[in-house]
Amino acid sequence: MRIVDVAAAAAGVSPSTVSRVIRGGKNIAPATAELVRRVIREMGYCPPGDRNSFTQASDAPGGSSSSHGQVAVLTFSYQSWMDSICCLDNLNCLSASLAQHGLRMNYLHWPNSHCLPEEFCASLDGYILLQGQPPEGLLQQIRSKPVVSLFNLPNIPGDHVLMGYYQAGRLAANYLHQKGLRRLALLVPENLPAYANQQAEGFRIFCQEVQIQPEEFPLIPPVDQVVLGPIAVECMIVQAMEKVIESGSFPVGVFVPSCCLTALAYRYLATRGLQPGKDVHFACLGYQASAILGLCPRPAFVDMGLSEIAENTAQLLVLRIKNPQSGRSLQISVSPKLVIYDN
Repeated sequence: MRIVDVAAAAAGVSPSTVSRVIRGGKNIAPATAELVRRVIREMGYCPPGDRNSFTQASDAPGGSSSSHGQVAVLTFSYQSWMDSICCLDNLNCLSASLAQHGLRMNYLHWPNSHCLPEEFCASLDGYILLQGQPPEGLLQQIRSKPVVSLFNLPNIPGDHVLMGYYQAGRLAANYLHQKGLRRLALLVPENLPAYANQQAEGFRIFCQEVQIQPEEFPLIPPVDQVVLGPIAVECMIVQAMEKVIESGSFPVGVFVPSCCLTALAYRYLATRGLQPGKDVHFACLGYQASAILGLCPRPAFVDMGLSEIAENTAQLLVLRIKNPQSGRSLQISVSPKLVIYDN
């Protein structure tokens, strides 16, 4: 039995809320907490920390603690230079969560109209759709197995764990505005993937609500559809930051779509005699967060909750594998959080 089983029994309660009640988290409505505790008692649920193993024979997919189920994680997007930044952290978290639940991850980038090999599909227990629009033929092919997607489109089957990109843009813009900045800039890819478009829209709408005209500076890859090396990516950041510097007054607040790109921007500003945190204030999307650990002052970043997303995804997949007829599709939203360092 898993946390998602408890959440399904307690109608209207998300798995993340169940997890917070178990851990004794705060800011949970008393009625909700009591409902969750009652369901836990009635179902005889025992949190993983109180068991000898996550993969006892009664819990492991296929009923055997020695065997590992096979899961395919699929991406379909062509936006290779930006997606690679975001995809890597997602994959690391997914791999760890799936392994804890006795599942082995197989990652495939499949940006074409061809179906997967039948023998490969036959060996799988389920699918995770990570990025991009799957071709219709492949959607028909995977419907026979449990599917969890990290986005929500009308034709996508199965369960959905949604990432709060729209909220991320709003959080970043609000943070920069609260610092007293009246000039806000947004660095975005020129050809926006769906998630980057949502993040940009959240940024724009917040600025409009507080009557600020946001500036946008596209990050333009030197060559389309080519995985960029470090020199090309740094040139891209230099070009964008040059436009930020030349087109207005200081101080300015800048929202950047990843931590590693922010680190490159810091290095460039040093060559221009400008001070991050004084002349240019940053908020960044929290992918590859280790890149900003050595920066001073350390910029704020938006934590997308990748570990929580991965755990919800793994739990949903296990629930469907063990109980194929376990009810209607579920949609779980994980809200991002702004992390601000005390520099």
